[in-house]
Amino acid sequence: MSFSRAGFNTVRAVHVQWAVRSVGFSAARFGTKAARASRNAYGSTETKFNCVQRLGKLQSNWKLGGVRFKSESANTSAKLYVYEDIKKLTENPTEDIILVDVREPAELEQEGFIPTAINIPYKSHPEAMTLSPDEFEETFGFVKPSPDKELVFYCLGGIRCEYAQELAGEAGYPKRGSYRGSWEDWVARENQK
Repeated sequence: MSFSRAGFNTVRAVHVQWAVRSVGFSAARFGTKAARASRNAYGSTETKFNCVQRLGKLQSNWKLGGVRFKSESANTSAKLYVYEDIKKLTENPTEDIILVDVREPAELEQEGFIPTAINIPYKSHPEAMTLSPDEFEETFGFVKPSPDKELVFYCLGGIRCEYAQELAGEAGYPKRGSYRGSWEDWVARENQK
């Protein structure tokens, strides 16, 4: 699956608006600020791509769960994983690398999950990595991964895991990775055997 830059940013803008709304901020107010900023800068003929760029600038320094985020630093050190890397992790698990499934629990029940993975749903809990250890354990039922562990994120098709790993980076997790093939790639490769 591939996206054009404009398509990817449109998806990103939708996720930013959703994340802002889901943690109690007023999406309408956020949208008004974005619209006002884009009208002031570009007039009424601004393209969708430019609107998305402006929205991205507005969201590059915002608060989530009391933690201030600056999105530029989130992309600096995420490692990309492929099927073979994930297969090795499931066959020889290590305490230093944690596989994180960011799909919703209903998706896991319906589809299944990669062995050894923990579930931290991105859509319903985008603030998860900013929770205190006690709040995290109360919410998810297991101990919050420490920031010295490497977190490898995956989802259904590779989109949500990118956002989740960015948020983890902003929440103080410098070692993180993304399995872009995600569940769809895992199932396809496992079924080839």
